[in-house]
Amino acid sequence: MAQYSLLWLSLKEKCSIRIIEELRYKEFEDFNKDYRQLIFKHVEEKFEEFEKQRAQPEVRSTSTLETAIKEFCSQRGKGILEKYQKQKSEVKIEWSILEWSISVEFDQSILIWHMATEICYYSKDEIANLSDEAKKCREFSLHMSRYMLYLLVISPFMLPAGIGFIRFRDTRAEAMEFFEEQRPTSRGEGTVPALLKLSRKICSCRSSSIVEVEQRRKEACMMLLEVRTDVPPMKVKGDRSKSVLFDACRLASTLNAISDSYLKWNLLKDMWLELLAYAACHCRGNDHARQLGQGGELLTHVWILMAHFGLTEQFQISQGHARARLVTK
Repeated sequence: MAQYSLLWLSLKEKCSIRIIEELRYKEFEDFNKDYRQLIFKHVEEKFEEFEKQRAQPEVRSTSTLETAIKEFCSQRGKGILEKYQKQKSEVKIEWSILEWSISVEFDQSILIWHMATEICYYSKDEIANLSDEAKKCREFSLHMSRYMLYLLVISPFMLPAGIGFIRFRDTRAEAMEFFEEQRPTSRGEGTVPALLKLSRKICSCRSSSIVEVEQRRKEACMMLLEVRTDVPPMKVKGDRSKSVLFDACRLASTLNAISDSYLKWNLLKDMWLELLAYAACHCRGNDHARQLGQGGELLTHVWILMAHFGLTEQFQISQGHARARLVTK
């Protein structure tokens, strides 16, 4: 499962050759049994929920059923938040910020939730106090957020149309500027020849130890959490920049304010499952096929799984004793 981290990118200098930059910052994570079970369980629960809706008399006709499928496929987090609000009504959470973060364009949601997940992951020393289930949710959330960012940056055609790369570019630029302002200036550095500088860029990602990299990310996330979140980012930056950096800081602060760490990571896990399912539903069949030549994508497996349950717009199987009718779009 390919991985892309905006935080890692923001802490490095920009490479002038795009293909080298893509190779440097793309990692791979094993897609383990736990992740498969989480995705299957999520799709199965969505199917059970849809079956309850389909059992209602008013949605039994073909046209109404197709409308119901479209509405069901359009969900990307609202139902998750409503479920948590009902189940955890006693927990004090700024739901309005979470609701806003899923009401914006899809690529904007991915970037906001990706960066917020990174900040939550690195900003609190809570790992020792987490249950095994919470740790599983924590790791899944991080890796799924990086996978979704990888799709947005490297394979944007697999996601709903938007200005994702522009938002990604502006967010990265703002993050790099922010970290540069926080970094103490060093004097006496000479000019490094361009070729030597490029080779250092290419090799630097492996030169630091894992401990050093983790510490650098942790310090960066602590800096981001110190940003004032009481002022809406739009009032500070205006509407020219498409950066979502400080929107992500607001969301991360809201999530970190949840005292129950298991609740926080379970919510993040469910949100990423929902975003993954939404992306799989809205990727065109020919784009899924296009990626098969490159080895295929996890997103395609999720799409096929959802199609098996009848939860996609592209595939619909009529029910009854007559021969099944498969409609592709």
